[in-house]
Amino acid sequence: MSEVIRAVAPRLVEALRGVVSVAFEHEPGEAGSAEALHATRIAAKRLRYELEIVAPYLENEGTDLLRTLKKVQDALGRFHDDAVLDETLHQAAERASARERPELAKELARIRGVRRHVLGREEHTVTRQLRELAEQEFPATLARSLEEAGVPEAADEKQNVSA
Repeated sequence: MSEVIRAVAPRLVEALRGVVSVAFEHEPGEAGSAEALHATRIAAKRLRYELEIVAPYLENEGTDLLRTLKKVQDALGRFHDDAVLDETLHQAAERASARERPELAKELARIRGVRRHVLGREEHTVTRQLRELAEQEFPATLARSLEEAGVPEAADEKQNVSA
């Protein structure tokens, strides 16, 4: 099994880099922020798939890492769903307005306004969880677990994850 872990380890590290190195360059609520979090969601999905292969062989830490990652991935998924809904409501309101349906456009805009509060809370939650993931030593724990499972170069990669 150590050969499988050794083969998967570089992809784990690469996916982990995509999760923990998200750049918060945009203000919350901006499209750029949603796009960055969507890319992070995809990286988290890749990381989880790879980690599920090796987690059973990483002692107790494998299960803990997977549980932590699943929690973050779920939050990213909820945020993404709400971001898609926000864009859908925006487009529907524009179509209603263009078709001279002011009451429908107004109601869609009202619903979107309410949903944007939820979207803002989701974004705040997920960005906090991503910061905590890095602060809680997730990368170091993963590297240490891989090293203990027979991938000594994982300790070197740990230094490159935040780069």
